[in-house]
Amino acid sequence: MSLLLALIGWTPVACARWEEEARELPAWAQRGRIIFLRSDGQVPEPLSEMLSQWQPVMHLHGARSPGEWVVRRKALGIPTSLRLEAVMFFGDDRCVQKVYQTASHGWVEHTWYWQYNWWVRDPAFRQAALVRRDGRPMIEYWGNARTEREAGNPLSPLLLRMREEVSQAVLTLRQDAASTGNPLYPQFPYGSNRFGDVDFDDSRLGRGPSREYYPVFGHLSMLWYDNPTYWADCSEDSQKQWQEHFKKVFDMAIADPASHADELVRREWVRFWAEAYGRYLDRYYEFHQQNIQKTGVPETCTALDGRRHCTVGMNGSAVSSPWGAQELYLFHYHKGSDYPGMLVEYYPIFTAGKSAPLMKWAMASKRGRPTGNASSSYIHDGEALALNAAIVAGGVSDRTQAYLQFQYDLRGLLTNAMPGGTTGILYNIRSGLVTETLINGYELALQLDEIGCPFEVVIEEDLKPENTEALGQLQTLLVPGGEFDAEEIDGLKRYVEAGGHLVLIGDVLEEQAQALKVDPSEPPRGRFRPEIPMAGRWGSDGFSDGQMKSGKGLVTVREKQILTNAELREALEPRRKRSYQVLDPMAGGVFAHVLRQPRARNAILIGLVNYTGEAQKEIRLAVPEGIEPSAAVAVSPDGLAQVLTVRDSQVTIPELYSYAAVLLGDRAVLQQALEAVGPKMEALSRSRETLQKLQGGEIAKTAVRPEDVPGGMRLSRVRAGSFESGTFIALDSLAPRQVRPGQPVRVTMKILSTGTHYTGSAAFEYWRLQAVNMETVEGLETHPVGAVDAIKGAPVFLLDGEKLASAPSRGNELNGKVLVSEFILEKPGRYQLFVDYLFHNVFLQGDAGPAVSPAFPGDRPGAGAVFPGRALKKLYLRHKLPRQIVQVVP
Repeated sequence: MSLLLALIGWTPVACARWEEEARELPAWAQRGRIIFLRSDGQVPEPLSEMLSQWQPVMHLHGARSPGEWVVRRKALGIPTSLRLEAVMFFGDDRCVQKVYQTASHGWVEHTWYWQYNWWVRDPAFRQAALVRRDGRPMIEYWGNARTEREAGNPLSPLLLRMREEVSQAVLTLRQDAASTGNPLYPQFPYGSNRFGDVDFDDSRLGRGPSREYYPVFGHLSMLWYDNPTYWADCSEDSQKQWQEHFKKVFDMAIADPASHADELVRREWVRFWAEAYGRYLDRYYEFHQQNIQKTGVPETCTALDGRRHCTVGMNGSAVSSPWGAQELYLFHYHKGSDYPGMLVEYYPIFTAGKSAPLMKWAMASKRGRPTGNASSSYIHDGEALALNAAIVAGGVSDRTQAYLQFQYDLRGLLTNAMPGGTTGILYNIRSGLVTETLINGYELALQLDEIGCPFEVVIEEDLKPENTEALGQLQTLLVPGGEFDAEEIDGLKRYVEAGGHLVLIGDVLEEQAQALKVDPSEPPRGRFRPEIPMAGRWGSDGFSDGQMKSGKGLVTVREKQILTNAELREALEPRRKRSYQVLDPMAGGVFAHVLRQPRARNAILIGLVNYTGEAQKEIRLAVPEGIEPSAAVAVSPDGLAQVLTVRDSQVTIPELYSYAAVLLGDRAVLQQALEAVGPKMEALSRSRETLQKLQGGEIAKTAVRPEDVPGGMRLSRVRAGSFESGTFIALDSLAPRQVRPGQPVRVTMKILSTGTHYTGSAAFEYWRLQAVNMETVEGLETHPVGAVDAIKGAPVFLLDGEKLASAPSRGNELNGKVLVSEFILEKPGRYQLFVDYLFHNVFLQGDAGPAVSPAFPGDRPGAGAVFPGRALKKLYLRHKLPRQIVQVVP
């Protein structure tokens, strides 16, 4: 019996999800074979021999590459990918003047505005620019000394027309790149020292060889989305479109859906703009792909069936999307990124500095297509090897060459290897767009690292009957929140009935049909929809822990949003012996991921990454009970090639420097791996880089750990982002689990971060704490001191020592502070807590207007000052405190 059969005891099925479709990809683009060279300088000679056998793709970032290197890459047969940026573009010559005046370093090519001056070429295209809430055009890099870009409005037909003309001109028009009549070259001669009236012959910038024209004619083969901004456009034309949409959906006029008090309206606003960008990207991809087919460019990527292929990549930052929910939505439901789908510029502020969780979610959302970090380091390359993702070389050092050569030497094991783990995390991309549940998955991933449990990521599509292979190997499936429709719940039922172990954590809910009507006679106080916990499908109320058998499987319910590590281990215990485990994970400092390779006699590859900053010895791995492979070896590009012993379902690797792979399986297959790495041990050891402790992840590091929560209290985490505001807020709140009628309720909220684009211009004001009875849907009302009338909710104050004071409004002044709200609940029942506030940012909304005192009379003061024909200046944001439920008992 094969190793795989011994592992799961089931008949293997083809994992079409993780097998790349040959018709769409060239041979060198298969997973496990991708090398994405981001270096724009010379290709080192030592790498040339390997490149001639196994071609990477070279990404030219901007106009950094002299023409001679383009010629040299062509001679080596390296496919060249040039960016045609799809969302942002330069405006006018202010950028050129700025770089001449102030830029002593930085991305000089980002200031060469004539690369993108289609705005200047045809003034009509300016109508496609995004407009802020005060009516002014938005400059994306506002305040930057070197760069200014204008973001495009996806609702504007002119934006698509402009992009189609750019694509056609670059790919299909045969013209002289040096000619001033070239439509992509409208004003100045292109050299390194002098640009028209602007003299760049400056000691601060230096001299250099003449650069290629950008875009480089005859080489462009990639569509690139550079920091896509999913912000709403507030031009009058856009307002007309969305007002018509919301009138149709809700049967009433809604002037400012983003700030509407009703949650359903705000959800529809998020969907509206996600779909607007999705349709824009779909159309852009369509005509760019058509132009790829028409072009005479031989360097364009060619698939295995001979068709040319338009590759799509994306930068994504904390600015464009706080943690990626919008990107994942566009990855999956639109062709926001396909192959290579890498160089997503991850900002792992929520993942303790790790990129592996982000890469796993991106690969799952793209149906297995590879992704990778934008920069190259031994940690990022190790994560890529462990996940069978893309190695992105941002400079080819000796160590990088060793890692690339390792990938090449083990290509028989890595090419199109499939996920092999037995524990999964389920994330619903569709509902995650509006419910802010993605961060629950990220934080659960960190906990699994801490207890040494390798995990896979699956999405809602894997719950369909035709996609059962994705769940077939999973012994345990963890669901950390989210909303699921009837079809998806049926898929989970099938998984459990067949023998799976389903673990529901926190707010795992049934998705309700969207109520399409809002009663205009009701004041806009925000409705609360009674929630339906999915656990009810197995007989649980969803608000208490429980465990139920169903068919051959098991359902475990954990009512808290965040479990302690001990509670998580307990939840996993029923299938622990059937799972992989790092027995001493160094509190998450040692990461493991499992791959399987059916094409190599079902070999198992357990990739290990060391985040600790110190070499680790004697790392012990537990393999699923019943696995006794004929052989085991450990190999590493850091200089390790050694036979291992499997005893009592455990294997020990003698050293983990940066990255290593433990291989289990057929002796002949593993012997080939040893022979590929063994002769290079001395050279590999010399190429090691000094280890450094993982940096970043301040939010994860400063978060309240569930182990530290006092008895009788409940922890809730909010990691909420707004695509329109370009901000996120991270806070941890504590509240009593249970009180008696009339007993004071004290809620504390620790503000971990108010990260935003230009925090200094952003303000959070008008804080309130809401408590809604989950049965009667009645909300809390209070009468603060100084208020003429009662208000909805309770005011929120800053905890200053032992005193309560007014909370600061500036985002950067809130970080690290503790906010407090105190109130009394008189009627028995369960009360769900929410926090709401007004938010504004000069960058996005224009003039912010006056601040609002935290203790106020009335409903939403200061939010009603409108511009004629334009939307409100301030955003009303309301966030559920997940599982922050206070029970009032007689």
